[in-house]
Amino acid sequence: MFFVSISKSSTTKLGETVILKFHIAQHSRDSDLIKSLINNFECGRIELNLEKSAVYLVVTKFKDITDKIITFFDKYLKV
Repeated sequence: MFFVSISKSSTTKLGETVILKFHIAQHSRDSDLIKSLINNFECGRIELNLEKSAVYLVVTKFKDITDKIITFFDKYLKV
């Protein structure tokens, strides 16, 4: 899933910043899959949600989203 949010920021002229986020959720038993995605994409981090027994691949760096994640979708998911 791709997310776009706007947050308040004291370091920008307009006082707001845009945050981009890509994440994939899996059951916590599939953490090796998430680790392999991180290795293949060479970006991202793991986040755990123990209440939901979930593990997430999370990518927030703009350059990684545009150069690695979107490029992957463009290359392999043409419809």
